[in-house]
Amino acid sequence: MALNQETPIYVNVKLEQSDVFMNKMSSSEQFEEIEDDDKLQLLSYLINNPSTSDKKKAKCLHQRIIINYENKNWLNVVDDIKMFEEINNSGVFSVLKIKARLHEHCRKARLSIMKMMDNGNYCDEHEKLFYNISQKNIDDLINGEMPIRCRSAKKSIKRLTK
Repeated sequence: MALNQETPIYVNVKLEQSDVFMNKMSSSEQFEEIEDDDKLQLLSYLINNPSTSDKKKAKCLHQRIIINYENKNWLNVVDDIKMFEEINNSGVFSVLKIKARLHEHCRKARLSIMKMMDNGNYCDEHEKLFYNISQKNIDDLINGEMPIRCRSAKKSIKRLTK
């Protein structure tokens, strides 16, 4: 009895599942059917598996970076990009890394301001900054949708003449 090329041979279930997953990852329709949490769990397994080649790890990291970015898990994005850069020495994610770092920095600043507000130790400037660095405003800034206000020409002229 000859085996069809598509007939799976089960030797090691986890290895077989990961190989099937990696082979089907190029088919975006099948990959999109999987829930994000399940994708992340499987990608993490493949990335942490010592038998996974660097090429496959880079591909898995690429997918995990995109999923975490879409889910706004900024710290995970930054960590994954560091791992990706160790394997694949390219600047593919340099802009995404900067965006994620900006989001993460603003998130930490918002948490800090929230703690001050909870303790009653804040002023109007804290509250204004809290709303100015909201996730939506940072998204708008990154996407070029936030208008950038610049000083009026009169103010800059006055400063130059003083």
